[in-house]
Amino acid sequence: MLPFLALFAACRPPLDEPVALPVGLPTTAPGVILLAMVDGEGAVTVGGTVQAELWVDLDGPEDERYAFRYLVLDEAGEAIYARSTLGPLIVQEFLAYYSEDAGFDLLGALPQLGQFPVLVPVLDGAASVRFEARGDDGVYKEVGRYDLGDVEADDQGLSDVVSGAETLHDAGDSRNRLDIVLMGDGYTADEQALWRSDAELLAQRILGTEPLASFADRINIHRVDAVSAESGVSYDCTDTCGMRDTAYGSVFAIEVANALLGTDYRSSAIFQLDQWGVARAAATFPWDMVVIVANTTHTGGFAVHYATVPKGSSDWTSTGVHELGHTLGLLGDEYESDACIRSDALGLPENVTDAPSAPPWAAWIDAETPLPTPDDGGWEEKVGAFEGAWNCPSLYRPAHSCKMRGSSYDAFCPVCAELLARRLFRYSDPAAAVTVGAGAYVLEDLFPGARTEWWVDGVLAAEDVETFTPDAVPAGSSGEVEVRVSATTPFVRVDGGDLSETWRFDVR
Repeated sequence: MLPFLALFAACRPPLDEPVALPVGLPTTAPGVILLAMVDGEGAVTVGGTVQAELWVDLDGPEDERYAFRYLVLDEAGEAIYARSTLGPLIVQEFLAYYSEDAGFDLLGALPQLGQFPVLVPVLDGAASVRFEARGDDGVYKEVGRYDLGDVEADDQGLSDVVSGAETLHDAGDSRNRLDIVLMGDGYTADEQALWRSDAELLAQRILGTEPLASFADRINIHRVDAVSAESGVSYDCTDTCGMRDTAYGSVFAIEVANALLGTDYRSSAIFQLDQWGVARAAATFPWDMVVIVANTTHTGGFAVHYATVPKGSSDWTSTGVHELGHTLGLLGDEYESDACIRSDALGLPENVTDAPSAPPWAAWIDAETPLPTPDDGGWEEKVGAFEGAWNCPSLYRPAHSCKMRGSSYDAFCPVCAELLARRLFRYSDPAAAVTVGAGAYVLEDLFPGARTEWWVDGVLAAEDVETFTPDAVPAGSSGEVEVRVSATTPFVRVDGGDLSETWRFDVR
């Protein structure tokens, strides 16, 4: 559940021109975590770093559409790498909305809510990182900068609250896998056995839900343990409404406003007051995604920088997968349980549209399906454009029922499943590398069933083979070789470039 995601605009604003980046980056690079914070004015500062075994997948289409981005710059100030994301501006807008409505500055009272991690690749020639935010006019503006020469001096190290760790599902090398870290908050020393059981249940649910189940051999799942002094989480109001001493400071932030101001806002949103502590603890493993289980009977869920699921519902593991859908697939909620909130600076997720006659998921819609699509009349099982999404009646979703519309649904709709599959390939490529051995060029860690093409001087020399030998080079060739690898999966009809990888080299 992610009520505040309706902050994105119904109409996408005009965007800047994409950043021109140099060619020749590796597909994967080591990473460092910048512990950043956004304040009420939108300025971003870095309060520390975490150096650990971390990996950043560099290839794939750039996400220029999202409202917050960082650029890795060289000494001359030229961009080496760029990536955009959702989280920091969403948090700022979400808290600003409730603060204005209630007359109480939530971010001012709890500035820790502005904390977030930025996983930045360590690249040759990198000198600094520039943070940018997009305004209502669609133009990115600088909101902060960090000197990468300070990384070592600012290193905060791993978290000392970690009391244990275990890999629950090992699918292979983290450099070419999606690594999900499960963490618990509000579990006391006497509840550690319960936590380990809960983590196992959630891991099984993640790996048992399509399309993730079909990609289980590309997903690692780890468990990181921490002991909380008190059971439950802050302002869960299960008996009293107040602060609790937990490992990461999980809190139902809107319950704080309700308790102080006598308001009655729906309070499903749960943050960690120690967002940086979560990043430092997760770095026990090379993490890409974090799911935090809150040991409370309060219902809800939330996902921005991390996914958080309370145990308040009988089917809380299903809610956990829903929250992971936000952080992994960048999927928007498809329900209408909260206020419809808009901001011109932000765009729509790919499973929500304001153009029902021409939705971005048109490849999944049968010709006879009416657009917009009625909620009855036999269209309930079809992909279409159904009214009501992101808490806004004027927005449309691809399916009548989907896990993004309600956590109790078992399955993601075909459109959301495609987006999850495509995003997974931002962490696990169809092949990890091309290596040389015994006179042959070999594709490493090839995705099962992937299509391969080996081209020499623009001529197809071999296809659907994992190994290419110099003997296959035509006579008189210059030896300039290109290998193209494309994963295939029934979950994806339009891959957007996410499922393909290309290497170029000289076979001589």
